[in-house]
Amino acid sequence: MSSPASDPTTDLDNTMLPRRICAIIGTTGVGKSNLSIALAKALNGECINGDSMQVYSGMPIITNKMPMEEREGVPHHLLGFLGREEEYLVGGFERDARGVVGELEEKGKMPVLVGGTHYYTQSLLFQQSLVSTSTATFTFSEDAASHPHLTDPTVPTSTILSHLRSLDPAMANRWHPNDRRKILNSLRICVRTGRPHTEILKEQHGDSVEMDKKRYEKTLIFWVYSRTEELNQRLDNRVDAMITQGLFEEIRELYDFAQQLAARGREPDCTKGLWQSIGYKEFLPYLSSNPPLNLDEETAELRELRAKCTKTMKASTRRYAKTQIKWIRHKLLAACKSAGIPVYLLDATELNKWNETVRDPAVSIAKSYFAGETVPEPDSLSDLAKDMLVPVQELDMARQPSRWTQKVCELCSEAEAKTVAKTGKDPEEAQVVILGGEEEWKKHINSRGHKLRIKAKSKREHFERWKREKAAAERAAREEGESSEKDESP
Repeated sequence: MSSPASDPTTDLDNTMLPRRICAIIGTTGVGKSNLSIALAKALNGECINGDSMQVYSGMPIITNKMPMEEREGVPHHLLGFLGREEEYLVGGFERDARGVVGELEEKGKMPVLVGGTHYYTQSLLFQQSLVSTSTATFTFSEDAASHPHLTDPTVPTSTILSHLRSLDPAMANRWHPNDRRKILNSLRICVRTGRPHTEILKEQHGDSVEMDKKRYEKTLIFWVYSRTEELNQRLDNRVDAMITQGLFEEIRELYDFAQQLAARGREPDCTKGLWQSIGYKEFLPYLSSNPPLNLDEETAELRELRAKCTKTMKASTRRYAKTQIKWIRHKLLAACKSAGIPVYLLDATELNKWNETVRDPAVSIAKSYFAGETVPEPDSLSDLAKDMLVPVQELDMARQPSRWTQKVCELCSEAEAKTVAKTGKDPEEAQVVILGGEEEWKKHINSRGHKLRIKAKSKREHFERWKREKAAAERAAREEGESSEKDESP
């Protein structure tokens, strides 16, 4: 039914082949968009955006949208259609993406889902994979009218957590007290549905892990991967390229828009919507210093601040890449294994071998898979694939409310309080270091920071013990000397 899998230029006829989807996952900066074009052309398909920031209109640089001239005429869906002030949640994406998939099926086109927001990907590929709210897209006015603290960034996270705890104690226990975004999301679900978030989770998955159910009969996933060292350098270079392309103009435009909203009492929340984009919040210190439009007119102090913000943006980008890999290995791989969905890892570390290691094998495997032909085992492509395609954990803790526990690290909490006290603030304002679940606790006690504090505490205790022993020895020596003087006196 299809052309030989070795021919990467021939389209696959999708007529009479419904309920199929090809997805591309991976970190930022590995070339997912490039692969999506190659696969869409080879499979007679169209692309569906699965990136939570690229749904917003405009801002092509900060959201890393693929330029129109590089799309090679391949149609893209759910790309740049949302206003900057709106918040698009996973439930909205699932609804809209399913609609697009249905339209493509009717046209005999292969849906090619591509994006780095992996919980979007998971929500589409699996039935009831993630909890969504009854209303998929929240507007500022609706949230402000019902619960003002949901939109007020000045409300302390501890206050929001207390409200969540009053509605859903188990879910409040699930999140770290510092994780404002997740706490807010759970609270919104409670408010919007009128039910505890935990109750909805149990209804969907029970109190234990069930087999994940794939939504589409034939689902194929390609994981475009790059080794960490090479990826980090590539990400740093990309930030520099974004600045050259006009990043500052975009974030200045966003900042001016934020000021307009704030003047109307609607100050944006950097944990929601487009305001989460890496680059905006990192440059807020610079933008708030009223820099000149012409960078050549910067003062030395502003130039130093801009360099510091650039460094922060690069660090945030690298951290985000780690988070993306963590989601794949901790959640997506386990779900795919349960549902029997093949995931192929493609090594994009060496860009000069892109066609050889990424494009050609992906096109060959995809054509064979969707034509019902024999395909290689995913872990047979490389030693890297064999290592990385093993799920880090078989059980998804998010589905097991009965295992949601928290432990407090007294040592690190005391250290945080001392750090706060040094700034002249009340030590009571320090965040208590709380770990959610046994896994987080094990990671924490093995972390470098915790071990350093243990070492420092041991040194302090050793020093205090030495001082006590020295003082005791000196006291004993004095007493012995006084006793000898008495004995020698007439």
